[in-house]
Amino acid sequence: MSPALLYLLVRSARSRVLRAARRLREPRYLIGFLIGGGWIAFWFSRLIFGRFNGEIQFGIPQQLLESLSAGIVDALQLALCGVIALILTLWWLAPFGKKALEFNEAELHLLLPAPIPRRRLIQYGILRSQSGILVGALVMTFFSGLHGAMPLLRMYAGIWVLLTLWDLHSKARALWLARLDELSRGRAWRRRLLLWSALGVFWLLLLVAVTQVTAAILATPAAMSPPENAEFLTWVQNTLAVQGEAAWNSMLGWLLTPLIWLTAPLFVGFRSDLVPAAAAALWLPALAALLLHNEWVVRSQVRFEEAALERARRASRKAEPAARFWRHGTRGRSLTPFSLAPGGWPELAVIWANLMLIHRLPLRWIIWGGAGGVLTLLVLAAAVALPTWAFGIMQVAGALCLVVPPLFAGRSMRNDLRTNLLKVELIRPWPIRGWRFFLAQVSAPVLLIMLQVAAGATLLLGLEAMAQLGLTEVGGTGKIPLAQMLGVPEAAALGLLLAGVLPVALVTAALATCLENLAALAFPSWVHLGLAKKPAAAKLGQNMLVFLGLSIAMLVGLAPGLLLAGGIVAVQTLLWGVALSGWELPLLGLITAVPIGAVVAVLVGLGGQLWNRLDPSEELLAAP
Repeated sequence: MSPALLYLLVRSARSRVLRAARRLREPRYLIGFLIGGGWIAFWFSRLIFGRFNGEIQFGIPQQLLESLSAGIVDALQLALCGVIALILTLWWLAPFGKKALEFNEAELHLLLPAPIPRRRLIQYGILRSQSGILVGALVMTFFSGLHGAMPLLRMYAGIWVLLTLWDLHSKARALWLARLDELSRGRAWRRRLLLWSALGVFWLLLLVAVTQVTAAILATPAAMSPPENAEFLTWVQNTLAVQGEAAWNSMLGWLLTPLIWLTAPLFVGFRSDLVPAAAAALWLPALAALLLHNEWVVRSQVRFEEAALERARRASRKAEPAARFWRHGTRGRSLTPFSLAPGGWPELAVIWANLMLIHRLPLRWIIWGGAGGVLTLLVLAAAVALPTWAFGIMQVAGALCLVVPPLFAGRSMRNDLRTNLLKVELIRPWPIRGWRFFLAQVSAPVLLIMLQVAAGATLLLGLEAMAQLGLTEVGGTGKIPLAQMLGVPEAAALGLLLAGVLPVALVTAALATCLENLAALAFPSWVHLGLAKKPAAAKLGQNMLVFLGLSIAMLVGLAPGLLLAGGIVAVQTLLWGVALSGWELPLLGLITAVPIGAVVAVLVGLGGQLWNRLDPSEELLAAP
């Protein structure tokens, strides 16, 4: 690499470290760093010196890791390779994604006119991601469950190789997409068809290989009558040990050989039968793939300069206040989520604006359209006489809509402070009290999440009605002995259950969203801001740490309500000997929701105080 680019790379990394260190002068960053750093240092030191005596560390028992046979390791590696093959296939088939290397406009104006060879400039763009990849590999190694210096070092190196390959492969794909735009339409489509044909042949052969392996497993005598209870796990381990080695040497293993080579560094530590020379040789294909990917990217003849500059300008245009307005047509610009009166509560304007960050469809359209869509689905399902398993899938989908969206509300919806903080200099002067402004910011994503919950509840109620009418056997509470256990009529069981679940879902969604917004407000330099998510190899470690911290905070916030409701049920059933009745479910739901709602109220007040003390000039200076 050019000495000038190397100097720029080193100084940029040094500046990021110094900027992060300067933030520690603020109490909020210092406290967060001390808590998180101390926790990681404590556990990591014990992992290094191996003082767990074989106990479970992070969900992986050490005895299990040490007792894995060669066949089980082969089966696990083949499964991982199959997942990677599926992800790569879907990734290459998707006709969208970035089509340029990640340079901002200032870097392009600085570097492109300089007398720097093209190869070195691309290499500089590749090496910029290494700081984040090194940190991400360290975080993933920390949670791998291993202990001891050498196993951790091997795992760290293996994860680093995979993350670097991921980063290089994504850049190669971006340049390939950019190259298709440069070619004529005919040549571009010929290349796409060639890619699709190769992937189709690969998956056809892979499905044949998987069918052969599955048939071999089902043909074993033990598969006809698997044992029960405690012996079942032993039977699974024995089956994997025998069939894993057979699959490794079959057509399936040959088809996945390139991916087996790439993932071999992750499994070196589990192969105790290998001599040191053979274990070291397993690293050679992955390192060779790393070098080949690097050459693939740096030798690309795509005119990445224009694409990178256009991408940087497009990102700048998206950040403009009127960008979303002009992307809609005349008809689209006239739509709003709800009518906003000239006077009234200013918080409604905040909710109105945040809803439009997602879409401009009126809420009444969404509500009636969702209800009509569920009703149409149920009518069609009854008309065509779908099989029982199809209704079962619909029932599971409805139940998941009740549970998953509230728990991951902060992860799935970002139309709140995490987006609006990018315009902090514009929204900070608004004359709204801090806690009311914070509550308004949280309300928009919670509203959208509860619409998803309502859709799931409607689907379950529709299936219950069909079951009561005899149109399907799945979905009725008579088939699931809920009504009998709770001592209520079958027609009322599901309604009582939903009456207890809905308030808990509401406060759970509010808690998840409040925690995400509070983290963004307290540590804006540690949390990704903006409406779009940016999953990448260089950001994986940081995202894992933030997600872990928020997950722990989520459990702490849910604990008061869950413990209170669980204590009441335990006292009633175990101490007093009174069976739980379905008529208590709505009251239990409210009892669970009230303490969680109190936690949400405390978080809203804390968020309001942080907003009142927010100084836009300091945050702009500290922005990454």
